[in-house]
Amino acid sequence: MEKFVLRLLSVGLALWLGTPASTAQTWDRDVAPGILFRMERQANPPRNTYGLRIDPKIVRAESTLGGDSIYDLSPNNGRRTMSRMVQEHEAIGGVNGDYFQFGGDPGGDPSNLMVHGGELLSQPGSGPRGVAVGWDALMNLSMGNGEWTATFSVNGGPPQAIAGLNTRTEGDRVTLSTDSAGYAYAPGEATAARVQVGAYRLSADRTVAGTVLDVVPLGRERLRVAPGEMILSGSGKSADAVRSLRPGDTVRVTVRVTGFDWNRVQEVIGGGPILLQGGKNVLPSRPDNFNDTRHPRTAMGRTADGHIWFLLTDGRQSMSVGATVADLAEILQRWGCTEAINLDGGGSSAMNLLGVTLNRPSGGIERAVANGVLLYGRRPASSPKDLKIVPVTGGIVVGTPVRLSVTAENAPVPVSRILFTAQGAGWIDQEGMFHPEKEGTAEVTVLVDGATAQIRLTVTPRPTAPTP
Repeated sequence: MEKFVLRLLSVGLALWLGTPASTAQTWDRDVAPGILFRMERQANPPRNTYGLRIDPKIVRAESTLGGDSIYDLSPNNGRRTMSRMVQEHEAIGGVNGDYFQFGGDPGGDPSNLMVHGGELLSQPGSGPRGVAVGWDALMNLSMGNGEWTATFSVNGGPPQAIAGLNTRTEGDRVTLSTDSAGYAYAPGEATAARVQVGAYRLSADRTVAGTVLDVVPLGRERLRVAPGEMILSGSGKSADAVRSLRPGDTVRVTVRVTGFDWNRVQEVIGGGPILLQGGKNVLPSRPDNFNDTRHPRTAMGRTADGHIWFLLTDGRQSMSVGATVADLAEILQRWGCTEAINLDGGGSSAMNLLGVTLNRPSGGIERAVANGVLLYGRRPASSPKDLKIVPVTGGIVVGTPVRLSVTAENAPVPVSRILFTAQGAGWIDQEGMFHPEKEGTAEVTVLVDGATAQIRLTVTPRPTAPTP
């Protein structure tokens, strides 16, 4: 059933929730079996918020690496845009996930704990931005800081510490790279031992044994981790422990991650801080620049009746200034969530449905990210043919909104069936009103029952008044 809701949230409700008095418009669309899209427009401060509410009985959610491995030889080094992730995995939609290493040598290693289909891909982080959220088949959420220990022993000898999993080898430590990492490498001088294991998948509670093949130098020239192999790498003084290995040695690696029920949890993705637990806001009251500054944000929450909200706020733009983490908690609580966690945000925030980017990335284009949550479900049963956006007659001027209409087979499509998005020089609400923000071009996309249509609009500057 197609659904259209326009709600005015009263000033009194906003005050009751402890938020600044403001009025928001909210539009809902049933876009696919088990998936509802929501857009909320707040005028003061200006903010656009988007949500995908899924029914876990119909739609499956999986944590997924950006690429096929954590590192690769592409320019993005294992990262992918959300649009590309959705396309490559044939998913129905998705949102960005965890923080990841950034700066001059970025790659696809998530900052915190990641488990996909029971396979451990990244170690736990620490602190309020080092928490993680795990879920079972019905998306019952578990949130908290995981703890891990990892060791290796040689020929039955004493255990020696492993400090990192599928991450760069640097400082004074030993790291483990599984074949899901793709490559092992180090920013500086290091030593690597290739270990033949056979077919395996590292879980959160596992011992794996193998035989050393060779010991080689490791640096910025990456060493591929072939299927059925793992690599132990050492840097600083810890390189001596790896350098002492010899071909034919037997190596046993033991990994234990606590903090989650691994009999139930199969998917985990990192983020933080935790926003809601047991229906209550659990954010710390002390000032925190990361938490208290408005940015683009992505979050995930669960309602009391078992639905999951994926939420995103646009930010760093004149039409949408972004949200604090307290803003996220308030919105998700108002949308019915009792459990919620903040994910990576800023230029990483991206939400995709049926191949369409729903938000406006703050950098103007999507950022390639380390991982995300992909959604799998049924697409709409049928799609309209010959879907078109009716061209605008006359010019489009900065500051003067214009309404767009859509046709299919030359007949008008009711606005209640249309999901509108826009990139570039303006934004669009779910009544089809395009709001030109600046001179330039904008691309508007509409989504109707799985079918899409686009139109490019040219925005001209506001005419200047003649000089008297």
